[in-house]
Amino acid sequence: MLKWLERQARDEKIVGAITNGAFLLAQSELLNGYAATVHWEDFSSFCALYPKVHARYQRFVVDRNRMTCAGGAATLDLFIEIVRQDMGKEMAMQVSRQMLLQDYSMPGELDPQMVFDGSHHFSPRVQRALSLLEAGVGEGITVAGLADRVGLSRRELLRLFRRETGKSPQQILNQRRLERSRSLVLHSHLPIAVIASAVGFSSQSHLTSAYRNSYDTTPAQHRRAHQMKSAI
Repeated sequence: MLKWLERQARDEKIVGAITNGAFLLAQSELLNGYAATVHWEDFSSFCALYPKVHARYQRFVVDRNRMTCAGGAATLDLFIEIVRQDMGKEMAMQVSRQMLLQDYSMPGELDPQMVFDGSHHFSPRVQRALSLLEAGVGEGITVAGLADRVGLSRRELLRLFRRETGKSPQQILNQRRLERSRSLVLHSHLPIAVIASAVGFSSQSHLTSAYRNSYDTTPAQHRRAHQMKSAI
C-alpha cells in the first residue's frame, strides 16, 4: 500500500486520509512539508512522531494536493470543501443543505487558516516554532524556551513572528489553546476542569474567562447549546 501511495503522489494525484490514516501518509513521508491533521486524541503523538509535517489542530486541512481530516463529522466538512473548490460556494451550500447540514459554514469565512493552499510560507525556524506550539499546547511553553529550541534569541524570535504571522508566539499559543478547548467542549464529554488542564490553562476559571472573551459564552453554556441543537 505504501508503494502504491507513493506512485499516486509521483503522478501528482490528490492523496488524502481520514482520521488516523494520516499516520500512514506521514510514515510514507508523503506529508513532509505539508499541513495536515488527525483525530484530536492522537494529535500530540502525531506531532511528536512526524515533526516534518505541519500539523494543524483543525477539523480538516487541504494543502495543495494533500487532504486530511479528523474523521467523523469532519469527513462531511471536507467533502463539502471539495465541492466548493470544484463547483463553487453556491453549489457547496446547496449540497450541504441536501445533506441536512444546515449549520455548515464555509471554513474560509470563519478561519482563513482552515484551508492551506500553498500560499502560507514561513521561514524554517518560524515553522519549527509553530510546530512546537501546536504540539505543546498543553505544556508550559515560554517564549524564551521556544527561542532556545529553534536556535534564536528571544528578541529575534519575537521579531520574526511579528513579521511573518502578525502575532506573538503567546498570542498564537493562546489561540490554539482556545481552539483545542472549544473542540473538546463540543465534541467530548470531558469535564470542563479536565479540559482546562489538558490544554494548558491554569484553572477552570482561567479557561472560562478566556473562552467568554473569545466566543461570547462560557464552555458549559456552549456545550449545552450545542447538545440541544444536535438533539433537534
